[in-house]
Amino acid sequence: MRTRVLLSITLLFLLSSFTACKKDQNGDDSEDEISAIKEMVSHLSSDRLRGRSPGDIGFEYAAQFVEQKLQLYGYLPYFESYRDSSIFGNEKAFNLIAVNQPVDTSKRTVILSAHLDHLGIKVNSADSVYNGANDNASGVTAVLQIGKYLQDQHHNENIFLAFYTAEEAGLLGAKHFAQYLQKEQIQPYLVFNFDMVGTPLSHHPKKIFLSGYGLSNMAEILNNSLEETYVIPFPDADKYQVFKRSDNYPFYTEFSIPAHTFFTFDFTNYEYYHSVEDETDKVDAEHIHRVIQKLSKAINNLLETDQDIELIEKIDE
Repeated sequence: MRTRVLLSITLLFLLSSFTACKKDQNGDDSEDEISAIKEMVSHLSSDRLRGRSPGDIGFEYAAQFVEQKLQLYGYLPYFESYRDSSIFGNEKAFNLIAVNQPVDTSKRTVILSAHLDHLGIKVNSADSVYNGANDNASGVTAVLQIGKYLQDQHHNENIFLAFYTAEEAGLLGAKHFAQYLQKEQIQPYLVFNFDMVGTPLSHHPKKIFLSGYGLSNMAEILNNSLEETYVIPFPDADKYQVFKRSDNYPFYTEFSIPAHTFFTFDFTNYEYYHSVEDETDKVDAEHIHRVIQKLSKAINNLLETDQDIELIEKIDE
């Protein structure tokens, strides 16, 4: 009897070890990734960062955090450092611009971007920090983690990761970088911008909106790649003018290219928009993880298969 018990325990141990080993081999590390996402959003939206207002010490702290991730993931500074400090003539207001390899203008250039800034400090308020967990620590986290995945695939395209300042003041950081690329005669092929991806949509919790949905065939290509309808149009896009309100827009106007923003905010599913209550505990890390997984796969497939994404129509600027 004792021998049977020992044999059963041994078999159970071996089975458990095999299962754990199989899990590791399959790369099923979702829990670790979700924890990493929580940590990143929490850091970027902490009170210490003082709402990440351009020129403030809090924005500096946020920039240092992003720079550490870029270096860790193997992205190169595009300028002498990751910082483009010529915006507004103020060295304290800057974009962060990184690239996967030395830029080769004979190759296609794609940009993944998010705005790093937020609204800063609210005066005369008990809770004074506009933490900006959803707006836009969620988008910054998504770009970093998708960028990490793409870097591991060793693509030949020029892949920029751009983190803009002064989006809240009127897309100023994005405008500056778009104009710079135009001056340098570097023609982007596609822009994937991320803004407020921290909570599921009310009616489509496992899908994501794409601004300017009908202006190009980007959604069709991405959905075909995923073999599902994941990217969908925002029904109230015209009412809220979302295509013109995010950092994709300066690249659309400057270059006439497919430049779109992914978002999961519909003006009804997140009551803390531009509020000091936009804090880490209000966003859904598992949802952000799904966004990262889906779009990492779709963008990677797009780059690997070299499919053409083209404008279908042009709108009045």
